[in-house]
Amino acid sequence: MTAETVIAHDLEGTLISNAISQFPRPGLAEFLEFCRQRFQRIYVYTAVNDGRCHEVIYNLVVHDLAPSWLSNVPFIDWDRNLKDLYNIPDASPNEC
Repeated sequence: MTAETVIAHDLEGTLISNAISQFPRPGLAEFLEFCRQRFQRIYVYTAVNDGRCHEVIYNLVVHDLAPSWLSNVPFIDWDRNLKDLYNIPDASPNEC
């Protein structure tokens, strides 16, 4: 079995409440730091459009609700129809 080395976070419901209210999830900063220590690669995998997602992450970082490195986490490029771990670059689903 391959060790999990990749984690892909949804924006809504995982990092924040939703893209409208944008309330950070309880313990967000601590959770993200845990993920940074545990996983080799971190992605954002969301149906929210990239511009809006960048705005939300910027606001989380600027207001010290998330670590600054979150601004550099890449987004998964996908067709917004079906989330599939095969969309994560250079990773098999077993690694995620």
